[in-house]
Amino acid sequence: MQLKSEIAGLPNFKDFILKDRFNKRALIIIAFATILQFAAFKYIYPYASFIHGDSFSYIGNAINNNGISMYMIGYAMFLRVFSVFSTSDLVFDCLSVFLHINCRHVLYIYTLLFLQT
Repeated sequence: MQLKSEIAGLPNFKDFILKDRFNKRALIIIAFATILQFAAFKYIYPYASFIHGDSFSYIGNAINNNGISMYMIGYAMFLRVFSVFSTSDLVFDCLSVFLHINCRHVLYIYTLLFLQT
């Protein structure tokens, strides 16, 4: 019970990011840098590249709705759910870059900063 009272005095994570002036500016700069990075990436590599071993196995598992495979089945299930909303490789690249890569790193950095306070 003592631990809950110690944690209760801390600000929440949302306020830490959005109400602190430095963190809010950093988040805006990161958002613009991410958009510029994605635009440069799509200019250099306009089409998605598929690795002949892994990519087609994931796509095949998603098409067949396999429950077990020698590759991780969670990614194939993600592809199957994603195909309900869009089949565009541009939308998939955008989702991959923003959610999988950038959001993960930004959340990690902000979590470390939050825990230091």
